[in-house]
Amino acid sequence: MKPRYSLRTLIRSFLTLAIGLLLISCTVLFISSPPSSPTSLPAITFSSNQKQQTISPLLRHLSLSPEQLYTTLLTNHPTPSTAVVFEVGAHRLAQTLQSATLGFETFAFDASPRNFAEMEKAHDKISDASVKSRIRLYQNAVSSTVGTTVKFSSIGGTGDHVGGETIDAGNEKYVKAGEDGIVEVPTITLDHVIENDVPNKSIYMVKIDTQGHEMEVFSGFWRSVSKGLVRYILFEYWVDAMDEAAGVPFGSCEGVQILEKLKDFGYEVFDLSVLAHPKAPKERKAKWKSKFFRPLSFNDNCKYFSNMGQEDRDVEIDGQGYGMG
Repeated sequence: MKPRYSLRTLIRSFLTLAIGLLLISCTVLFISSPPSSPTSLPAITFSSNQKQQTISPLLRHLSLSPEQLYTTLLTNHPTPSTAVVFEVGAHRLAQTLQSATLGFETFAFDASPRNFAEMEKAHDKISDASVKSRIRLYQNAVSSTVGTTVKFSSIGGTGDHVGGETIDAGNEKYVKAGEDGIVEVPTITLDHVIENDVPNKSIYMVKIDTQGHEMEVFSGFWRSVSKGLVRYILFEYWVDAMDEAAGVPFGSCEGVQILEKLKDFGYEVFDLSVLAHPKAPKERKAKWKSKFFRPLSFNDNCKYFSNMGQEDRDVEIDGQGYGMG
């Protein structure tokens, strides 16, 4: 399986949220036991007790990567034909194909016209008709509203994003593309798709990788989450990109609101291993990938990554700031 999370920016803190009895933050997930019968997984029963606002480091200490966790969750489901997987930011369809091959009905979203064209080509090449029929493609920007449009920076790379995020290490390519790289893309919400397009199946996993647009994605997703309709959520938790997308200074920690709300709805939050671009300086890579010394409280964890992001932006590499967070 081609990695989707790394190799895009020099270093990235991943918040993989596993929802439905768990949540993955900074790359996180807690796995609940699936039912033994071939019925849909039940909705989550929420506790009335106030959850502590902290991240569990268990999966990180086990050195699990997002890709390993994704694969493990898919392969361990006893009856994939009864469940649905969502991939928001599907890029080249590799992980979508993986879940569909295992038997999951899979909904794949990508707003980039160039990426979506590659997804269609990959879909057309699938020789197994049953696998092909289990994949639904959406050329939409998953966001907080349905039927509007957003400006989208699209050059066909893994860093394609809704306009407003400039701190990606590959931003120079988008600046060079100028207006030729900007397109208007129609929006859709996950709530809308779940309520109108999902068959009578449980939603086993939602994976979100939208380059800082996660706050808007969740704004159009909370209704389904609050009802306990989703078992696991894996998402990228890039605190600086979310702050920039929200138009606030770095270190404002807007993304913490996602973690707090997920906790309020009864989910557990876990973080996974940080992934690094191979060209990242060794000393910086080693610091980012530390498994045992990240703060666990939501706010302190965000400040930890934001401070390291600022340190990276202050580092000069080939005459330019390192530019990651």
